[in-house]
Amino acid sequence: MPRRNNQRNNLNGAVRLLPQRRPFLFIDRVLEFNKLKKIIAVKHIRKNYSFFKGHFPGDPVFPGALALEAMGQACILLFILSKPEFSAKLHNFYLIRVTADFVSLMRPGEKLVLESYMQNNADDFGIFSVKAFIEDRLVARAKIILAVKSKLCVKVKG
Repeated sequence: MPRRNNQRNNLNGAVRLLPQRRPFLFIDRVLEFNKLKKIIAVKHIRKNYSFFKGHFPGDPVFPGALALEAMGQACILLFILSKPEFSAKLHNFYLIRVTADFVSLMRPGEKLVLESYMQNNADDFGIFSVKAFIEDRLVARAKIILAVKSKLCVKVKG
């Protein structure tokens, strides 16, 4: 699906659909969305993040765990946008299985582009293949299985 300006304008508010909030929100913008198939999102790795003081002093590196969180958030957003009956207000989203490879370092000041592809889905789960790039360089890839559970609990008295 080609990128269109009107599509980008409609996706500007999509990040608000995620359950995460700053400082733990790792999606800045959505560039492209194709229902039940693909999302392309961006995370700007800002130089002023406090964790760079300790990871690693003098040679800062964006933590792989946070890159993986960004990849997971891209999967959640693809799921929510594809299935509007699911929302962060009524559902919890869990990464139940993750396999990841980190192939290159991510540095402050770089733009992390996340491409998430939905490989399979049902009412309560999705299977995703995700790649993270800086410019045209692959920096990480993952397979993520996402589970969705209702926040509404039904208690049975017995």
